Amino acid sequence: KKATDACAPLLEEGGEKFLVATSVRTLAAALRDHMKDKALTHEGLFNDVAGSSEGISQDKFVAWLEKLPEALGREEIGFNPERRVAMFKHIDSDGNDSISLSEFKAVFLQRFTCVKEITVTEGLEVAKSKTTFKINTGTTLETIHGPQTDESNGMVRIECTVVSSGKTGFVTMQGNQGTKFIELISPFTIFSEEVDKVIEDALKSLTKVAGFFTTKGKELLNAGKEGPLAEARTELGKLRPKVSAAQEKLRKLKLNMANGKKDYAKKELAEKNAHIEARERKEAEAITGPATAKVEAMEAAGKGLEEASKPLVSLSGAELEAFATPVAILEEAEKLLEAATKSIEEAKTSVAEQLEKLPKADPKTPL
Repeated sequence: KKATDACAPLLEEGGEKFLVATSVRTLAAALRDHMKDKALTHEGLFNDVAGSSEGISQDKFVAWLEKLPEALGREEIGFNPERRVAMFKHIDSDGNDSISLSEFKAVFLQRFTCVKEITVTEGLEVAKSKTTFKINTGTTLETIHGPQTDESNGMVRIECTVVSSGKTGFVTMQGNQGTKFIELISPFTIFSEEVDKVIEDALKSLTKVAGFFTTKGKELLNAGKEGPLAEARTELGKLRPKVSAAQEKLRKLKLNMANGKKDYAKKELAEKNAHIEARERKEAEAITGPATAKVEAMEAAGKGLEEASKPLVSLSGAELEAFATPVAILEEAEKLLEAATKSIEEAKTSVAEQLEKLPKADPKTPL
């Protein structure tokens, strides 16, 4: 049950709270850039949002966040209403319905773990900076800063502090060949590590119990049919299936967690790319809209022609000769035919024009 409960945030809730945390990190990245451009401090930005209040209420935060994508020109922070409320609750860590300055600052705090030994320098540019010390695999770092690129070599670096020692400097996040030196410690990675440990510990405990049953079963193999030892052997026989069932349940839980992590990664990526897809969809609609209108007009003209000529087409022989207004119908059909022909030409022209507006495919890029 402990392992099942530990997995619930992902397997039962779909990892929603971790997606919210990712949205908060996306917001923090956009705000860092804004603060840099406007030379704002955390306190200054907080006061811009809070106004004369000591904290930021939910209504004020949600209204500010709703306008922020347009104000900053950042599509990626265009969150839906439900997510904006969830982000407020995530940031309001003490649950008092108000974001304090300390809670606001915490939005910008990130933690990393070193995954490959790397040197730390005094400044951003490696070639112009003095190396101060090295950090080993497993070292925890924290920072309120965002990543920067060393233009001299293309490496992505970040200024951070070693949690254990308090030493500060610039660390390479990723080399120019793609080698990762530090990785983000997110709520989801913490959750995953903790759940994996709970499941592994439970499996190890059950393995020990199963081993105990096997050993004792062998020891009691030669016990008589009656007496305490025989009763103990019977009880062990009853308990063994329960242990096997518990082991199987944990194995399935471990498999479900592995699949759940993959699904979560897809969700996270889909949310990160949602603004790109929305923009491309809008651009596509702008391109196809005129052509679509022309094609619809063409179809309407064709349908009108079909309806107008139906009285003549459906008649034959004596019925056709007896029809009262054949000339009028023919004249109307000819007018509609002319209109339909014009609509077809306009639709063809419009489609061709819109196709010209589409980005040209790179012949070197595989389809």
